[in-house]
Amino acid sequence: MQWHRLVFFVGGFDPKSPRHYHRLYRGAAKHRCLSADQETVAVGPLRQVSSWQQFWDVRWSGRSGGHDTRFTVLAWDDIVRQHWHRDLWHALGAYWRYYVGGTRQGLFGRVWPVAKDTWLLGMFPLLIALGVALMCALSAFVAAKLLPAWSTWIWLLAPCLWLFAWRQVETRLDSEWLVRLYGFSHLQAAGRVPELDARVSDMADAVVAAAEAARRDPDQLCQEVLIVGHSTGSIVAASVLARVLERAPWLGQDGPRVSCLTLGHCTPAVAFFSSASAFRRDLALVVAHAPLTWLDYSAPGDWAAFHRVGPWLVPGAATTWQGSPRFHAIMDPAAYEVVKRNRLSMHMQYLRSSTRPGAYDYVRLTAGPLTLRAHWQLHHASGSALAPSIEQTHGRA
Repeated sequence: MQWHRLVFFVGGFDPKSPRHYHRLYRGAAKHRCLSADQETVAVGPLRQVSSWQQFWDVRWSGRSGGHDTRFTVLAWDDIVRQHWHRDLWHALGAYWRYYVGGTRQGLFGRVWPVAKDTWLLGMFPLLIALGVALMCALSAFVAAKLLPAWSTWIWLLAPCLWLFAWRQVETRLDSEWLVRLYGFSHLQAAGRVPELDARVSDMADAVVAAAEAARRDPDQLCQEVLIVGHSTGSIVAASVLARVLERAPWLGQDGPRVSCLTLGHCTPAVAFFSSASAFRRDLALVVAHAPLTWLDYSAPGDWAAFHRVGPWLVPGAATTWQGSPRFHAIMDPAAYEVVKRNRLSMHMQYLRSSTRPGAYDYVRLTAGPLTLRAHWQLHHASGSALAPSIEQTHGRA
């Protein structure tokens, strides 16, 4: 089969397998089939290529004809599970790495000016720990005053009470995943996850092989190689794309166009560590590639995303644009209120179906008739649907 587009998707720091993303995509496509005029989207079954590479095929049919997309998930959930610890000592280690290491490396001072809401979310687990510690200390003080004969034992047991209460509150408020993510980000910035570095190299090889096969196709029907990164997957996707461009600098000039789509990006969570010099070089290499089109959708209501700073951090020769998906406009008010109250649901909404048509359409962006560059050119020229609500950054037009 001839492919109109080759999509390579990288998910975030999540132990869920590609089956989860396939289910989300099918749901988004099904909703779009019901709402779109004269357009249908058929999503095929999930198929496995290797232990970390699975794909499904998408058939888009509309007034412009039929378009076929191969959607490949470049998985690293097995690596995430190796760092998805639930025990106390790993949690304490993650706290130490992120808060102490991040302070030493100036992370929080760099995040605050550009993403105050994200900075506050980053402080949330620490505030829980300190708040519970304060409550336990006050309780121990009162108990020691009321029972002076037992005061020594009370103060000896207070740390144990704090650990127990802290873990219970942390679980109830669902902040454990933040701690795991932040601790991992510290290791990732310093290049201390060798298994991820090896996986990134393998992912890049897979993308280059597919792009070379498309370039050798005498019919040249493949119009685009699209790298998609969601959440912290935007960090991995950028590194994959850097390796791809090192090995295939012709990409975008000879053969299919090359594009990058990031959703709810988190690149500063790693790039702002002073130890992340290798990752910052990756970003500089990617954004210097003139044929590249890089669009980012990050919602102001998503505190886990950096919606006021582009994922590329500095401008380059590539065409870059950042805007909001405007979830409040493409969802029913009641549904949006439910999502808004759950920070994890808000962060996953980029991959889910919406209840109203709008400018942000995940399925159209990844399987529709237009390349990402054509999508940007169309709406940039009209100055309408793609117009960002917060920030716009352009490289070369």
